[in-house]
Amino acid sequence: MIDLPFKPSFDELPDIDPEQFVEYFNLEFGISPDNPNEKPFIATDFSYIGVHEVNGIQTMFWSVAGQDICATIQPYEDSYMIGMDRLSGESNDS
Repeated sequence: MIDLPFKPSFDELPDIDPEQFVEYFNLEFGISPDNPNEKPFIATDFSYIGVHEVNGIQTMFWSVAGQDICATIQPYEDSYMIGMDRLSGESNDS
């Protein structure tokens, strides 16, 4: 069996500053700070929802203002990985 670099759960939930999502989301959505016609994401666009299990992996979710997706944090080695996902009604609260 291959050891995967992720863990199924956090040893302890990390203290996340929503500012960590800002650069990631602006890059993913192609928003340039030099374009006055685009509204960049800011930290207050992200609101903590809670922890849910996704495909057997404990995942922290934040809603994103004006979007139908969520910011996510999943355990990865001794740290965590930022991503985005949809929060389905079938997710399990942890």
